[in-house]
Amino acid sequence: MKKDITEEILFNRQVNYIIIEGLWERLNKGQDKREFYKLLRINKNTYSRIRKADTYNCVDLDARWEAKNSVIRKMGLSKEIMTGREMIELDGITKEEWVEYLNLRYVAKEVSSYRSSTMQNMNRKLNALYKSLEVDKKDKRDIGKLLYFFTYGRSVEQDMPDMEMVEVKNALNHITVEKMKVCDKELREEVYVKLKEVYRQLNIIVSYDKL
Repeated sequence: MKKDITEEILFNRQVNYIIIEGLWERLNKGQDKREFYKLLRINKNTYSRIRKADTYNCVDLDARWEAKNSVIRKMGLSKEIMTGREMIELDGITKEEWVEYLNLRYVAKEVSSYRSSTMQNMNRKLNALYKSLEVDKKDKRDIGKLLYFFTYGRSVEQDMPDMEMVEVKNALNHITVEKMKVCDKELREEVYVKLKEVYRQLNIIVSYDKL
């Protein structure tokens, strides 16, 4: 297993990609599943390895995110979600429930009434949640963004007039002191001058809004 692929990341990936697949299925009943894999530019076996947390041939989702014209980057969810560093949170479903569900689905070998009822209960919860969703640009939840992408074929950010501001915010969220220290000196100075000017302009606007 790659050093940066922890058990938590593998778990988050399982949850996230089961949700992604489940919502697509809900919205595309009766359609050939190959259309789903084609949409995400991923084959069935690769997707299966993500869902099963396969550590032998671990999928490099970071490389897929950074690839030119990356589909998983265009879906509108964060890199942390799409690579498994964070888990999609769903109302009414706890992390503990996901742990038990994934264990029963991929690890447990015995067939029992408890296993069957627990998995059925989780599937009912997921289906009920998917059914309750409505497309809304203002829905900031990951599941809301995902619904928008599957409905219109583009991320909600592409339809937002403030998309560039969102991109700036997301970029700044990922800049650490360590990265600023080691980056090219001339580039750092250029960014510094630019940010000072942007801050000056933004400060005027924000101050005016507060009047």
